[in-house]
Formats: sequence, structure tokens, C-alpha cells
Amino acid sequence: MKKKQFIIIILAFFLFIKIPPVYGSTDNQSNFIHPSMSIETILKEKLGFSEKEIQDKKRLGENAFAIAKEKGVDKESLKKIVIKTKCKKIDDALGDGYVSSKLADMMKNAVKSRTEKWNGEF
Repeated sequence: MKKKQFIIIILAFFLFIKIPPVYGSTDNQSNFIHPSMSIETILKEKLGFSEKEIQDKKRLGENAFAIAKEKGVDKESLKKIVIKTKCKKIDDALGDGYVSSKLADMMKNAVKSRTEKWNGEF
């Protein structure tokens, strides 16, 4: 049984990463934005770095943890920000009816698991 659940989670994860964005209707409903979000985007939107700052630091070989530390955000805090941000996107997709609650739970578990093991590399 565990093997079957693992396979389902892996499949859901690859769907999460590989499926192109799906957009909602053009009336006043909000459009669905694919819940995948890059670390660079999170550093820009949540910590206030510019694209140039991030690219310059990446060229110098810095990872996301080192970059975030400049704003006083430690490794575990950055991981929490990543998990919260990505899970919010999934919850939005669930609320808009684009994914089922079972799929949303599997996607969030995959995000949490992967982020907790993340070493800060881009």
C-alpha cells in the first residue's frame, strides 16, 4: 500500500512541475496560476531582492540560503516561507476548483517533503 501511495505522490509531483499553466474563464473569475513558483520569485516577492541582485549573487556561487541571510532570514525560516508560499498557491487552485482536495493534499505533501530536504541550491 505504501508503495502505491508513493507512486501516486510522485506522479502528482511531476504533474505539478510539468503541466503548463491552466487559465480560467475570461469573465470576472480569477485566473489560475500554476502553483509552481521559483525560488528566485520567492526571494523577489517575499524578501525584496531585485532580479539583478539575485543573478549577481548566483554568478558568485551563492545559494538561496546565503542570499536570504542578507535580509536576516535563516535557512529554516526561508524553507517555511517557501512551503507557505507554494502551499498557498495550491490552496488557491483548490478553492478555484482546479484541483481536488486529495490532489491538493498530495501536492502540498510533496512540496513540504522536497523543501525540508532542500539544500538551498537553485
